[in-house]
Amino acid sequence: MKVPILFYHKINFPAPEAKEKSLYVNPKNFHCQMRYLKYRRYNPIYLDELVKGMKGQIKLPPKPIVITFDDGYEDNYTIAFPTLKKFDFKATIFLVTEDIGKISGVWTDSREKLKISLLNWNQIEAMSKGGINFQSHTHTHPVLTKLNREQIKKELLLSRQIIEEKLQKPVNFLCYPMGDFDERVAGLVKDTGYLGAFTTKRGFVKDGDDLFTLKRIGIKYNKKIWNFVHALTFKYR
Repeated sequence: MKVPILFYHKINFPAPEAKEKSLYVNPKNFHCQMRYLKYRRYNPIYLDELVKGMKGQIKLPPKPIVITFDDGYEDNYTIAFPTLKKFDFKATIFLVTEDIGKISGVWTDSREKLKISLLNWNQIEAMSKGGINFQSHTHTHPVLTKLNREQIKKELLLSRQIIEEKLQKPVNFLCYPMGDFDERVAGLVKDTGYLGAFTTKRGFVKDGDDLFTLKRIGIKYNKKIWNFVHALTFKYR
């Protein structure tokens, strides 16, 4: 079994002040990518389906794929969500719970701080009812390896509690902020009851992979459809 997990951030054009263009994907490119997945008969699945499939508890559909978004930007609702609904695609968004409904103060991988609108609870609830799954990206988006044990546990437990109380749905998965983790952090994620965690390391998920260091494929702003196809079919297999 080899399953690609795509990860996006913003589906939009870069803000004038943005230096980190890799956070953005052109809306037209995103639509073309989703249309390609539909045309090639990929079957988007949720994270719990992925893990159950890896454990042999369920049989996954042909050509399974996972679509994820990090941070929970507002354009995930205004731009990405209509496209996902059009193609009847499942997807997962990892939320930074402290910033829900705010103008973003989320750190990028280059430590750039952007002021961008994030999803609010009304939008999140509408998306949840429309087939989008929500999981944890911690409470404040810290570099987890720089925190002590109790600080890490607070980040993991509080974010899960907030999402579960609001949506009345289980939160079993974490995405490491900025892809930053080590053995200690991964162990605490497991100890606090999560079933898996996702990194920014590039590659496909395969049978036997560690559930707390799962790889993904980042999609960038200028990735044309042939680059997208190459990533899915050759580059990371």
